[in-house]
Amino acid sequence: MEGLTPIENYDPVTGLGPLETLDLSNWKTWRETAARETAALAEANAADEPVDVDREQWVLRFDDVRPPLTANQRLHWREIAERKRILRNGASFRAKAARIPALERCEVLLIWVVARADRRRDADNIVNTLKPMADGLVDAGIVPDDTPDLMVKPMPRIELRRGETPHLELIVTRLPALEPADGMPLAVVEAAIAPKRTGKPARRTATAAALLDFERENPGNPAKGSKYNDIRDLFGMKPPVYIDRLLAAAASREGLEHDAITAHAITDRAAALYADRARRILGKDPSA
Repeated sequence: MEGLTPIENYDPVTGLGPLETLDLSNWKTWRETAARETAALAEANAADEPVDVDREQWVLRFDDVRPPLTANQRLHWREIAERKRILRNGASFRAKAARIPALERCEVLLIWVVARADRRRDADNIVNTLKPMADGLVDAGIVPDDTPDLMVKPMPRIELRRGETPHLELIVTRLPALEPADGMPLAVVEAAIAPKRTGKPARRTATAAALLDFERENPGNPAKGSKYNDIRDLFGMKPPVYIDRLLAAAASREGLEHDAITAHAITDRAAALYADRARRILGKDPSA
């Protein structure tokens, strides 16, 4: 298939290849890469090697000769999203293949290994590459979240190693659980004592009552922020479908009997939005 990395350029252990050789505009390329990663993960999980829970540090290698995302890049948002997805999934699969167990707390350090010192490079410029990698470690179940109380992310480093092929290294180090103390930043202390997320909430049946209750408890735009994720996790819907079902629920007899105030508020708000849109399109009041 045109645009794919030659198979000999893939890591024989993880089956992963350098990001820069991938054709990010071709979704078939991504599907093929994901298939290789999945096969490599299945092979690693099927191995008879025991999990070494006593290890204190794991080094995950990425064959990219330079960080895929930097603060100075000017890329289209689709390409940025694609690179983030590849980095995130790559970190997750590599962590699982390395058999990193669930940790109470960890430090994640990104190192860019270069072979020559013929130009100036800023370490803080590659922080954008670290973030999706850290999210991938969360996806792998190493820690529940990448908040400071669970994952410490120091400034990335650039190391000169003459004779080595340039690459990236993500070093995961086990840390003891955090004990909040005086002098510690308040945000870190609050994150440490806050209840941790235990996974996705249980699915709800999208009845008129359930939809009205959810909308009453979670006002705001359903296509933005945490509400978007909650709609997807609780009801398995995307915002346009949710809005249609919500309007139907507000107009139904079941919805009016369950919560007439919320139902009327939703109907009035929808009518106002439709009227405003009509005014902008027609240039006049549609009721006139």
